[in-house]
Amino acid sequence: MKKLIRLTESELTTIVRRILKESSSGMFNKQIKVKAWESKSEKDSGSPQDYNLITTNHKPQNNMVLFDFTTPTTRQSKGVLPKGDAVIKCGDNSGIVNAHMGNEWVDLFVSDAGRKALTKMCDAYVSNDTKMDGDYA
Repeated sequence: MKKLIRLTESELTTIVRRILKESSSGMFNKQIKVKAWESKSEKDSGSPQDYNLITTNHKPQNNMVLFDFTTPTTRQSKGVLPKGDAVIKCGDNSGIVNAHMGNEWVDLFVSDAGRKALTKMCDAYVSNDTKMDGDYA
């Protein structure tokens, strides 16, 4: 037996928004553009950013987010940082990104807005794990 369900426009909108919010594929695969500096003093002084990072392939893991990055532009004095992979810790307000370029790891300091955008995934990643919520105090 078929059942007819009537929804108002606002109820339908709420359902669609919830589905989009809970869909992890959209959140973790989008590009996030962030500004980065090589030192905290440069970041805090308001000097022009050293790097513009385009981050992709975000993978939340434990208390961090792993991602790849490319840099379409850099300051001439800083050389070239074309691409690499990096990690940012969740819950860390310093905005330090550990970036792997070639054979070495360097610390980059991202803008506050960039830190918030990258670590926002941590909360979404944890909140999607509702199956085990009853196991934790």
